[in-house]
Amino acid sequence: MSDPAAEDPADDDDASTDAADDDDSAPLPPIPRAWGTWVWDESEFGAGALAEDDAVFERELAAMVGAGIGRAYISWSSRSVDDPTLIASRNAALRASGIEPSLLLSDNDWILRSFRGELLSAVEQRVLAFHAGLDDPAGRFAAVHLDLEPHGRADWSDGSVRQRELLAELKTTFEAVGELLAADPDVALEADLAVWFDALPPPNGSSTVGWASAADRDGWFQAVAAVLDQPTMMAYERDSAQSAWNAVSFEAERMPVRVALEAWLGADGTWADLPELLDAAEALEDLAGRDAVDLHSWRRLREAGLGAD
Repeated sequence: MSDPAAEDPADDDDASTDAADDDDSAPLPPIPRAWGTWVWDESEFGAGALAEDDAVFERELAAMVGAGIGRAYISWSSRSVDDPTLIASRNAALRASGIEPSLLLSDNDWILRSFRGELLSAVEQRVLAFHAGLDDPAGRFAAVHLDLEPHGRADWSDGSVRQRELLAELKTTFEAVGELLAADPDVALEADLAVWFDALPPPNGSSTVGWASAADRDGWFQAVAAVLDQPTMMAYERDSAQSAWNAVSFEAERMPVRVALEAWLGADGTWADLPELLDAAEALEDLAGRDAVDLHSWRRLREAGLGAD
């Protein structure tokens, strides 16, 4: 959930390949819209309001259905422990409306080995123990969705060596969560990744990440692809469907990525208005040939008028 106003450390479009059109291919079947979105803040459209007020939840559920949302990454915090009946009912209602409910977990300290136990405890209690106590499987989470951003930590600015160390820690964290979730294999593991992690340092690129070589980078992505069921690539600064798809071409060759666009609208934003954003989302799904688009965030979308009566 990176800040879209943050500077993009690398221009990964240069290292990516354009999608080619094949005029002789058969037309793709219609893509059912099932966009994903993050529900995580404390606004009137946020997770707290959806948990605490039945009327707000019903209103936002109807808005999600009307907007074509098919995946909701919701930061319920510890509510599945504190009030499991409530969260089970919310998950069941989302599922009944065709929306996959995922538990969003986000704390950049959890990347580090010294804090990793806190994350694993959260997964154990908020997902595995919660599921074990359910009578109706409709109340389960479909996935654990991790938003752990090493570039959001203060020590990311310590230089390329530290950046490479943090990416190594991030991979290990993914692997530890994946190992824990093996006890409940129906729960997918998802995570948000920056689109520029694949960029190489000079002389082959402009990244400061500190990959020792292309093989070092490729090995990291191979390991991440082995544990994540589906990453969401945060293409927040890209201002067209094609540039967003180009930015994730490296990752898309290695794993079934989703691509996130930021609902940063207006004169100072990435998109002029909501229709331009939604047109780009539709075009991006055409390029991917499948349901592959996430929109950040639900609050921004609602404030822009998506799902309004």
